[in-house]
Amino acid sequence: MTFKRCSTCKNLFELDSFSRNKRTYDGLQTVYKECNKFWYKKLLESRSKLGLCRCGKPHRDSKKSCFDCAKEARARALQSKYGISLDALTSMLKAQDWRCGICQHQLETRLGGMAVDHNHSTGKVRGLLCLQCNTGIGNFGESKETLLRAISYLEIE
Repeated sequence: MTFKRCSTCKNLFELDSFSRNKRTYDGLQTVYKECNKFWYKKLLESRSKLGLCRCGKPHRDSKKSCFDCAKEARARALQSKYGISLDALTSMLKAQDWRCGICQHQLETRLGGMAVDHNHSTGKVRGLLCLQCNTGIGNFGESKETLLRAISYLEIE
């Protein structure tokens, strides 16, 4: 087994205790993973006390991140979950006239005020829905047959 010295605490640790870094001569970080976590946590705590985001910009009102970081996080989530960009989401909103694709109520544009509806089998995005309609589709198991039976049931007087 091979060991490496942490540049922060100066202790020896096994190589798998260091994160990868292709820019260094051995392909590993110079700081032990736990030391890195400790100092990064300290950095975030000090920035938080000053009212600063991870990037060093001031927080939004009562939030833990600045507007730019929140927007970037939303963009990363959209891309990884649904394969769409923030621009594509905006285009979808405009195409739907800023309304839910089912009930036609005005969609709340704040983060988390709407749902990106997608087919769970294929992952293909169908459109944007309000949270109630998206939950309703989910509760019916995305089944057309079940929804048609629900419609028939509602027509009973």
